Amino acid sequence: MSRHQVRLALTPTDPDKWHPRTATMVYLADDPYALHLHMDATTCWRFARDLLADGLTRHSGLGDVQCWPHPTARHPALLYLALSSPDGHMCWLLDAPQVAKFLRRIYGLVPRGCECEHIDLDADVDALLGRSTP
Repeated sequence: MSRHQVRLALTPTDPDKWHPRTATMVYLADDPYALHLHMDATTCWRFARDLLADGLTRHSGLGDVQCWPHPTARHPALLYLALSSPDGHMCWLLDAPQVAKFLRRIYGLVPRGCECEHIDLDADVDALLGRSTP
């Protein structure tokens, strides 16, 4: 399994409600469509890597995870990441060049459109059915 990760500084858009924090974004080549954002030991958001990639240039996502570029020329290197759950809503600012560099690296490993070549559907079905694989 190929694992790649980057530590990201998360700056809250509402500093009165949330404090800055560091999170780890993880990409696993055997889960090629997804990114995993580990906020702490118990909180992990899983969402499409294409959602984050598209968010570098335009609004992306419908629902619990959305991202979009910062709209002003004064802060072009920022990316909004909004996370929603039944427990609340958080909006963070990320360093867009750092995110773009990470995405270039993982798209170099598994190019867009080639994700299905990295999925073992037989093993996934066996795991769902409780069968062991040789």
